[in-house]
Amino acid sequence: MKRATALALTVALILATAVAPRAEALQLRCHPVHVVQAAGSGFSHSWHPVARETLFDDASSPADDLQIRFGARTVSTFQVKYPASLGRFSAFGTAGVPPEGTEAATYGESVRYGRDVATLELETVARQCPSTRFIMVGYSQGAQVVGDAAAEAAAGRVHGVGPDQIAGVVMFSDPARARLAAPAEPERPSRLYARPPKGVRGANYETVVPGGTTIDPTFVGMAGTRTASFNGLGGKILSECNGADMACATPPDSVIRTLADVAMRDEWTGPFNAITGIRVARFQQLLQDGVPVPEAFAQAGFSPIDAILVPQLALELGEAFVAVVDHSRAASPTPLEQQAAIALLAALPELAKEGVAWPWLFQALYAVRGLLPDAAVPAYALALTTCHALEAAERLEWQLQRMGALPQSTTGTQRRREVAQAAVSRLSYILIDASGLRPAYNDPANANLVASAKIAGDFGPRHMSYYKLGYTDIPGGYRVDGQTGYDYAMGWLGDVVRGVVDAAG
Repeated sequence: MKRATALALTVALILATAVAPRAEALQLRCHPVHVVQAAGSGFSHSWHPVARETLFDDASSPADDLQIRFGARTVSTFQVKYPASLGRFSAFGTAGVPPEGTEAATYGESVRYGRDVATLELETVARQCPSTRFIMVGYSQGAQVVGDAAAEAAAGRVHGVGPDQIAGVVMFSDPARARLAAPAEPERPSRLYARPPKGVRGANYETVVPGGTTIDPTFVGMAGTRTASFNGLGGKILSECNGADMACATPPDSVIRTLADVAMRDEWTGPFNAITGIRVARFQQLLQDGVPVPEAFAQAGFSPIDAILVPQLALELGEAFVAVVDHSRAASPTPLEQQAAIALLAALPELAKEGVAWPWLFQALYAVRGLLPDAAVPAYALALTTCHALEAAERLEWQLQRMGALPQSTTGTQRRREVAQAAVSRLSYILIDASGLRPAYNDPANANLVASAKIAGDFGPRHMSYYKLGYTDIPGGYRVDGQTGYDYAMGWLGDVVRGVVDAAG
């Protein structure tokens, strides 16, 4: 009996020794500040074990910068992993390592999934660390993700996390930004941990910072205004928006908004088809390596599950096409093919200025040529030749810079942009006249289409103007109080962290 008792005690001690560290490991280590961060479209995924921890693709990360600045004992971080898809067609994008943005989810499904991941993280931390305060940061689609999660907390729909527990929210280029106007309802106060950021109040209680640009007060985010309100978080929502960035500043009645409404469909709860994107990328690489199509198809490992995506994609593209046609017919009496032509010619100077869209742009230009009358073909041929010459000159310049034979110069780059934009602007006007499109181009019914096309043509650099190493050297770049938008946001978030630490005593 004694031996049995001793054996039992020994086993109990061994089990206690083995189990105690595991139980302790299950307890979260609490920090004064927990940063929840979400990257933009094409820069995350919901399933791969390895994911980037940065916000922008220049490798900058506000979450990491705050942790380095204040220490790992003060700031903990969490990166939201979600599909980051623009649509079902995202599965046919080129997958990197790890594959990102290649899941067959609509934009709306992707945002909803990311919001749920973010709110679950808030609830999990708050349950074990009730004194922790949260900072949320997002860019582009990621801004909509964290914004939606913060709005859920403001509405009391996140267990254990209300307005007082949210210390600060920064959204770079929020696609769900509200128009610039005073909120319709009285503001509910909550505890502030730093002075509110300087900016213009949006109709959804966010503080919008134009960064030296001009935002049309009627413009909204590309995805439309967020349905949930930030009321209760006034003074704690910093929304940085370049007025020329169509992701956060789009005419509410434009065709861009119409397409976004199609993209916002939320029909499938998951799991999303993440594998097809990898197989498509493998298939493309095999073709580039010279492998015959049948053999490449077999080696890529396509399966019946990939075939399921094809009708889904066809339906999505069909819905988008119908939406564009219906919008175009309702907005203007101009024939649809002429609307497409003037939209391309309106966007062309801005696209040429950036020098990054030539491959697919030439395909569109050749397609438009087939719609022109015979008298316009010589002028159009001259324009195409000029555009090819500009592309060749740009490629030569970039190659010489990579070889070190030509110094990289901000002034030189800006000059190249100015020359390309001026040349293609002149050519566009010539083509508009030569093709008989001037009446349609000047028709007030098409003014919104032309304006939207110009915004779309200048989209890329404006959408990247918030980067830590972003486009701050170009006219119309994004700067706040002499700083980059990134540095301004980080300065304000630093004040927020200090406020949380001081409040904790």
